[in-house]
Amino acid sequence: MATTKKVASRKPAARKSATSRPTKTGAAGDDAKRAVCETLCAILKRQARSLLITQEGPLGMQVSLKQEVRGKPFWLGGVRVGKSYVSYHLMPVYMFPDLLAGLSPALRKRMQGKSCFNFREADPALMRELEALTKAGIACVKKDGAALLAKYGKT
Repeated sequence: MATTKKVASRKPAARKSATSRPTKTGAAGDDAKRAVCETLCAILKRQARSLLITQEGPLGMQVSLKQEVRGKPFWLGGVRVGKSYVSYHLMPVYMFPDLLAGLSPALRKRMQGKSCFNFREADPALMRELEALTKAGIACVKKDGAALLAKYGKT
């Protein structure tokens, strides 16, 4: 008499989603990031009279020029809440690198790449400097806006 051995079938374990993982920062870190995000968004909102807010929410915002390039608003920058810091993107410093000439070493230390600044806390001195840089950058883009539109084409 032959005996058959029963093999149990296994289902693969369900993958945990990214939202189910605990964050490293905890509640206190989330509050700090929220405060930094609100401060950085306020910097952009003070310039919003002349800009188009294309996206705004609890995880940040994005702003563009009201002029269109290739059928879309010309993106200037934004604020994005990341896993361990809040990013402030400012495209004018990429387009006009001379804006970075007078940048303090403390703010330059916050730079990630060519047009992004990362913050874990809202240092008032750095926020004032960043606001001045934002204002100067937007002024450069507006001043040379016609040249940008001619360079990249309007469709």
